[in-house]
Amino acid sequence: MADQVPSPFESFNARALEPSQVARTFIPPSQFDQLVLRAHNLVIGPRGSGKTTLLKMLQEPALDAWGHDSADDYRRRVDFTGVFIPSDIMWRSQLDALVGQGFESSHAELFVNAAFTTNVFKGFVEALIGRTRRFVDNGFAERTSLELTAESEGDLARELAHTLGLTIRVASLPGLRSALGSRLVWIQTIASTEHIRGPEGRAARLAEQEALHFDFVSGVSACIDCVEMIAPGTAGHRWALLFDELELAPRAVQEKLAQLLRSVDQRLLFKLSVSPYNEDLGLFKDPLSASPGHDYEEVVLTYGRKEDSYDFCSQLFMSVLTDRFTDSIDPVDVLGRSEFETEPGEWRESGTAYRSDSRLGRRLQRLADADVTFRSYLKSSKIDLTRLAETESIQRASEVRKITSLAAVRLAFRTTDKEFAATGKRVRASQAAQLYAGASSIFAMVEGNPRWLIAISLRILAEQDAPTKARPAVQMREVRRAGSRFRALLRTIPVPDGPVATQRGLLSVLDGIGRYTFQDVVAGDFNPDPVGSFTVDSHAPRWLVESVGRALNAGAAIYVPDPGSEMVLVSLRGKRFRLSYLFAPHYRIPIRLGRAISLSKMLRGSGIIQEELFGSNSSPTDTEGIDGDTED
Repeated sequence: MADQVPSPFESFNARALEPSQVARTFIPPSQFDQLVLRAHNLVIGPRGSGKTTLLKMLQEPALDAWGHDSADDYRRRVDFTGVFIPSDIMWRSQLDALVGQGFESSHAELFVNAAFTTNVFKGFVEALIGRTRRFVDNGFAERTSLELTAESEGDLARELAHTLGLTIRVASLPGLRSALGSRLVWIQTIASTEHIRGPEGRAARLAEQEALHFDFVSGVSACIDCVEMIAPGTAGHRWALLFDELELAPRAVQEKLAQLLRSVDQRLLFKLSVSPYNEDLGLFKDPLSASPGHDYEEVVLTYGRKEDSYDFCSQLFMSVLTDRFTDSIDPVDVLGRSEFETEPGEWRESGTAYRSDSRLGRRLQRLADADVTFRSYLKSSKIDLTRLAETESIQRASEVRKITSLAAVRLAFRTTDKEFAATGKRVRASQAAQLYAGASSIFAMVEGNPRWLIAISLRILAEQDAPTKARPAVQMREVRRAGSRFRALLRTIPVPDGPVATQRGLLSVLDGIGRYTFQDVVAGDFNPDPVGSFTVDSHAPRWLVESVGRALNAGAAIYVPDPGSEMVLVSLRGKRFRLSYLFAPHYRIPIRLGRAISLSKMLRGSGIIQEELFGSNSSPTDTEGIDGDTED
């Protein structure tokens, strides 16, 4: 195999990349159209869904370096400077640590808020540096560059330092950035000193430390005033504060932002990324807080309909192909067509794939021969497989089309009636992995998650010297590996206050859902409308509700909203969800949205482990091997 230059796709987490590195491989999803608008945004998505990438792409160095065909069009639309403020999981742990050391919560919050605010100021200075040091020649750079002489940059740095209460050694923007780094060290030093000195007189001492009391919004507004004073041509220019993973920010910051989205300095935009579920974000539901559709727009990075992500996934896969082979090729030429869709050639002669001699017709006939319950369904629905092409189009759409994926998985994983009579086993030992291969299936299973798609794509292509068709077995080996790694991660996520049977973390709950779905779709009598989603019922125990929330934020569960529903969830009860389609090969279920039932009912009937969870009298289902995490 030819030696390869290290690919930028090999770093799946945009947090570790410079803006220009993010830009090199960025494929704009449809949601990017909303983000480039002059508006406040709440970007909602689970881990790995691209929230950080989208925010980083709003920075000028990223937009400058972006070479996509549509880059110029997006650059024309951006009329603000992006200020990226990264998340830091240490903020919460630092707060807990200070309280644990005997600090009053209000005093501990002073230090954490000061560290957060200093990071906001650092982000602002980084954005200023990006505007003053442009090395590209395009209309966007000409329109948004901030040209300063060495003298005026020194004046600006001194004005900003005075505004922020800093002492700078070098009168330059990099010198100001260094001073802000020193302030972070100072905050840690003061906290350590106060721990040693003890609580007596602490309130008075902390009140005297002005650097602990800056407000990040008024501070940024004052900094913009300084910029406009030194460079009057920038007056009225907008600045977008790009807060990554808002749920990690101090509570006081969350509360402030919820209010500021409604009314704030008109020069400021706020674009905030959050996970789908967080009870603390209930402050966004306060009547006095901002509301979606009025004060800000929601940008959702999950897809209720799997087809909605296909275009983005196709473009991203082609980008990976181009990076590896320098050729742009249709993903179907490499991954093939899914077993769940019809071949175009089947439509050409007669204009329909619903014929008794088509692949679809033969599949339905094989299932009818093997499964008496399917024959009963056909009879009751008055569907004659020998005259399938004559079926009225309305009936074909409502009855036949919706059962094609069900027929495929039942044929793959369910024994025939004769085999069952001879062996007593209802489930086949074969995994029939190739069933889930093909471009549209893989795109559906990755849920529009760029991190998953890049990882799977790179491993599928790793064995190829040219962009030839990848064998279905290779495709599914990598999909199952990705699923196994994800399951290993989920096993480490605890079920809060859960019973003994949940010692395997979230997998205890997810496997119960998968087991029940398999039983209803494959092992049980044929049902044209089987279970495939669940609602969190009102009497579900607290630990179960929290488990769904954690699965949702990890991307293991997907929210299925009703039209017009809220997308930031502070309560899960009464809401509808489904398992990620990445689990479809593991649980041996279709890649389709099925009927919803209550989660409590689903878990009570899913098998012996759920007897421990709920004290149910249900018996184990015939789903042997479904919990194994071994790779093919």
